[in-house]
Amino acid sequence: VNDSKVSLPVKMELRQVLQSYQQRVLKEKKEKAAEEAKAIVQEALSLCTDDSDKVVLSTKELDGKTAKAVTQAFGKSNKTHALMLLSRQQSAGKILVVTAAPKGHAVNCKTWVDTVCEGMNGKGGGKALSAQCTLEGTHWEELLKRTK
Repeated sequence: VNDSKVSLPVKMELRQVLQSYQQRVLKEKKEKAAEEAKAIVQEALSLCTDDSDKVVLSTKELDGKTAKAVTQAFGKSNKTHALMLLSRQQSAGKILVVTAAPKGHAVNCKTWVDTVCEGMNGKGGGKALSAQCTLEGTHWEELLKRTK
């Protein structure tokens, strides 16, 4: 817009139009991410059983922001189960492991992540109520075996 050879009022109008389009796209992305998070939470809630106080769910590519939204929403909906999300990010060649547990839960998320990701050269950290780790994508099959 700045380099175009049009009048200043036209440039201003173009900037406003572009800005409105940018805001619309951002709004749609947020809505889509919220819908995706809601669907993942519903899937995780459907996996809750009386047999175990842990839920492990492997999902399609999630970014950290969406994973956090999922764990928070799951925690609000369920006070009895701890959640571990496994997300294979093929485009980046990474695996994201995110855990969360409600207050007073027996599961220590940091220990849980450390145990599952042991020996896989993961990077991450956390506390008793939430932890995360990033691994190389080559460990996907081994990770799935360890979480069963």
